[in-house]
Parts: sequence; C-alpha cells; structure tokens
Amino acid sequence: MRAMRALLLLLLLAQAQARALEIAEWDVLGPFPVGKTEVDGDVLEAHGGLAAVRMQQRRDGSRRVADRTTQYFSEVARGGVTSWTTARADRQGRIGVNWGVDWNQQVQWMEHNMMVLETQSYFLGSLVVPAGAGGAYVLQAQGAHSLTVDGVLCHGDIYSRGELLSPLELAEGAHEVLVRFRARAQGSFSLRVRSAGAELQLTQPDFSPDVSGNLLLGEWLPLPVLNAGTGWLEDLRVEASGDEIALHPHYVQPHDALAPGVLLPIPVRIKLTADGEAKDRKPGDGCLAISFTVSGSVDGSVKRVRSAPLRVSLRCRKHDEAFLFGYLDHDGSVAHAAAIPPRVALEPGQHAGVMLSFSGVGVTPQKQAESHKYMPKHAKDFAFGYKNMWTLAPERDGAHNWEGVGSRSAITALDALTHISARTTHPILSSDRVHVTGHSRGGHGALAFGVNRPDRAISVSSLSGWYKREYYGDANPLFVLDLQLSHMAPQLKQLLEASIIEHDCGMLMSNLVHIPLLERVGSADTTISPWFTRRMARVMTEHYGLLLEPSDDRAQVAGNVSLSEVKKDANGEPAGHWWWDTKTTNDGGVMNDETMRKFLAKAIKAEDTATSNLCAISAAAPAGVPEDEKDEMGGHDHQAESDALAA
Repeated sequence: MRAMRALLLLLLLAQAQARALEIAEWDVLGPFPVGKTEVDGDVLEAHGGLAAVRMQQRRDGSRRVADRTTQYFSEVARGGVTSWTTARADRQGRIGVNWGVDWNQQVQWMEHNMMVLETQSYFLGSLVVPAGAGGAYVLQAQGAHSLTVDGVLCHGDIYSRGELLSPLELAEGAHEVLVRFRARAQGSFSLRVRSAGAELQLTQPDFSPDVSGNLLLGEWLPLPVLNAGTGWLEDLRVEASGDEIALHPHYVQPHDALAPGVLLPIPVRIKLTADGEAKDRKPGDGCLAISFTVSGSVDGSVKRVRSAPLRVSLRCRKHDEAFLFGYLDHDGSVAHAAAIPPRVALEPGQHAGVMLSFSGVGVTPQKQAESHKYMPKHAKDFAFGYKNMWTLAPERDGAHNWEGVGSRSAITALDALTHISARTTHPILSSDRVHVTGHSRGGHGALAFGVNRPDRAISVSSLSGWYKREYYGDANPLFVLDLQLSHMAPQLKQLLEASIIEHDCGMLMSNLVHIPLLERVGSADTTISPWFTRRMARVMTEHYGLLLEPSDDRAQVAGNVSLSEVKKDANGEPAGHWWWDTKTTNDGGVMNDETMRKFLAKAIKAEDTATSNLCAISAAAPAGVPEDEKDEMGGHDHQAESDALAA
C-alpha cells in the first residue's frame, strides 16, 4: 500500500513538473537610459518597435531574433552602441546580462549624477507549451514590473513579494514573451510559469487589530484575496468563524469584482462576541483567532469557487502597552496604526492630548510608537509615551508617502483613535490640535503636515528629515537625464512641477512662524545630510526677520525655531541618522531625550496659556504622579516645565 502511494506521489510530482515551463535562452538588447520616474520612454519606438526587428522561425514554432548586426546608439552602452545578444538563467533561475560597462566611470563623467545608472533593456523569449499541455497557467516575474505574452500585458512582482501571480490561458505551441526590464546599472529578474492551482486564494493580512482586556482595539483588518484564475470573480462573500470573535453585524459584503491576477486586500469588519466581551484575557500572541473563507462567482455565472480557510490570530496587550488598531481609511482601504495610552489616569473632566508621530522607511508603527521612551532617574523600567498624551504612529507604505494621501491617512488615524479612546479611561476630546513629530521620512512628514495644516499643529519637530523629496539623495529626482527632456515643451514641464509644489516644505515654511519648531539632526548623518535641517532653520529665521519692525530687537530673529545638531552620542560616537542615547544611557535618544522633552513642555505651556487656541490642553499635574516621573525635565528646578509636560 505504501509503495502504491509513493508511486502515485511520484507520478503526480512528474506531472506537476511537466506543467512547469521555462525559457532556456533569451534575446537581449540594451542597456538604454531611462528617467528615474519615467514610465514610458520606449527607445525602440522610433525604429518601428519590436515588429521591425528581423526574426527567424524555428521548428518548435518559436521565434528568435535573426538580426545581430544592426547597432543602436545608447548613452550608457559600451562604446555608445549596442546590438542584440543572448542570456540564459543562472542556477537560481535569475536572468540578467553583464554589459561590461564601467558604471563608476559613467557616474564620474556625469559629475557624480547617479541618475545615469537608471537603465532599461529588452528581454525577448519564446515560451513553448508542449502538445497536450495547454490550459491555465500562472506567471510570476520577480524583479520585473510587467511583461507581455503574445502582446497581452501581465503584471510582474517588482518587489519580489512572492504573492503576485498573473494567470493566463496558454494553448500548446510557442508564445512570445517580452520583458522591458529596468535596473540600476544592471540587475536580474526571474520568470516562473506553472500550472494554475486554486482560483481563489487568501493570504495573511499585514496586521490584525489587538485586544486589550475585553476591548477590541479597532474593528477593521485587510483580508488579501487573490484571483488566481483566468476569469473575473464577482459577487464575493466573506464568511468567518471563531469562538469569541465574528464578523460585525453591520458589516457590508464587498462589491468588488476581481480581474484575473488581482490581489486585493478586502476590508473586513469584526467584533468580539458576547462571550468574548465577557472575558478578560492574559496578554500574549495568538490569544484569539478567527478563520475566514471567501467565495465568488466566475464571470457572472452560477459557478462559484471557494477559498481554503485562513486562520488569523490576534494579540492581547496590557492596558499600558503599545497596540495596533485598524481603521477604514479615507480611500476605502484598511490602514493601521500603533498607539500608546497616557501613562497616568486623568482627573475627572480632563481629556488627553495627542502626539502624532511619523515613521521613517521600514519602521513599523509599533516600533515608531515605542521609540517615544526614556528611563527616568532612579527607575528600573522605561517610561513609554507621555503622561497625559496619547502617542499615535500611523502607517502608510512607500518611501515618501507622508505627502498627500499619506497625510490624509494620518488625519483619519487621528479620528479613529479618538473614537477608540472614548471607550478607555483616557478619552480624547478633540484631535483638531496635535503635537507633530517624525524621523527621517517622517521628519519630512511632520514638516509637510505642519506647513499644509498649521491650524492643527501645536508644535512641530522634524528629526533627521528632508524638506523636498526631489532633493533627497537619488530616490525621486524629477526630470533628471530623462528621455522626455528632449521632447517636452518647457511650459508643460513648468506645469507638471507646479502641480507638486505643495510638497516642497521650503516654499511654505512661513506657515510655521507662529508654531514652535524644532529642527534636529546628527552632524555625522550620512543617510540624510544635515544640510536639509540647517537650511530649514535658516529659512525660518528669514521669515521671522521679515516680521520684525526696524525698531525691534534683532536678537529675537530666531523666533520659535530651534536647531539641535548633535555631534556625538552618549558613547562618544559621531551622531548619525539615529542614536538611542544622547548624553546618558537610556535618556531617550533622538526621539525623546531631555532636549525633546523640554521642547514639548515649552510648547504645551505656550498652548495652555494662549487665548486663541482651538483646543485648550490642561497643564495641571494629575494627582498621584510617581516620584520617578517628577524629574522628566532633568531636575526639580524646572517645576513649570515639569507641570507642562504632564499634559
């Protein structure tokens, strides 16, 4: 019996391998230049495109490039010209070409302009489906943005997540595959083609909301649904099962129709059941779980397909720990954020404030929230967050996505936290006025929030940030060595540049003249140059100077701006992009050391005494403040600042 099972398994494995297709050899043309943000820029277009390339037919029906002599001019090719060559996949299945170009020399020629490394190449291959093996396949092109199969556009998996598939019906015979591959100097991609599996697949969400005691912190999570079939999926239905958690009774089933190959995070609303709300759980991962299945009809027919169940676990958190919550964002998607409640109980009638904290690239919401910590004198544990303020760290994927929609997402997170706080002992009366901070990408996010919404910012602290994304290294330069510059009218270029001027904080810094501003950076920051921080501090003094009358004291020209440039950290090492300890061990570092706490205390005190503020924040120290938290300002000589910080 075991022998029969083993034989059956081998047969099934052989059949599966037989349905896995590959391209043994590719025809390749390149490299050519392309702009960093250019989507188009097909350099073969003027030559008639690929249709004008001379091909030859092979016995298996595949076509290969026959023209190996025609040369094409290219700014980045060796000797300035290039022609068709070939490439094969390596042992890891990666496909690429070593062009033999001295890329360091290219950069030096262009006066160290790194945009010369942005290249594009053409990879052309034949995918042969054996006789009798036609049917539904899925393509996965990791490292490539897109590809075409017989002229049909398929998406790639540019970030190699491993979740993006392109389903396609392939008949037996040869199929022409074209990958217009972009790289930094030179790179590689992989192409895997296999038989299609389940038409409807679920994957783990990026997050799930946490639970504290008997309170579900946020009701929304994104459930990724993949249409791995070749037909449209319509009339989707989400089902859920769990002992203590279920779909929210007011949840509206999705109205989305999924095209083939689409991976869509569907918003799902959940709630604790009556039994779930009656329990007070111990903290820990996986303290609750819920299983989801999704079904849908194919191409509007009566045929319905159903996914396999997906189990999603939730964490249980202590009441004073950072927690994750999901919320329905302004664009209908589900976003998430981390929050830390105030450390002390509020007096009757008192309401909590909010510190809105923008994260840098790759920093999770929880890590961003928990970076707001320090160890008070004579204490054994860290103090996370603030006494009478919530710490809120929203999330928005993307290297520079605190602009525009990212900023709106942060505002939606503020509204969601206000709603959640109403069910806690730390209610937020209004999130209209908040303190704003951020590091790196978040330093720009804090500035962008402040200059575009100065009525909502009590204070702004920009840490190791930049003020204009086009100036930040070589991440997003616009109109630098682009192909389009040889064809674009200057009036159109001017119009396009004007459409994004709202994200240039340097142009709008005058909006912060009446708002306390702290610009901070490490002198040895090699990730984001101190030049950006120094520029913003200087620009602000210019705006303050313009407000002064000739008879005013010119010593006041600094106004509300402070520049904190740290040369060395507590260990004597040059202070770079990030440091945990500024002067002493566990003093809060770049995010929450004495300098940051004093700046915040001063801003709170100024807001509390102002007569034109939109949302007064009480500065009264609550009763029963622990002794180890009375010295947050570095000594009892700063009693007024300590009282202000209690807010």
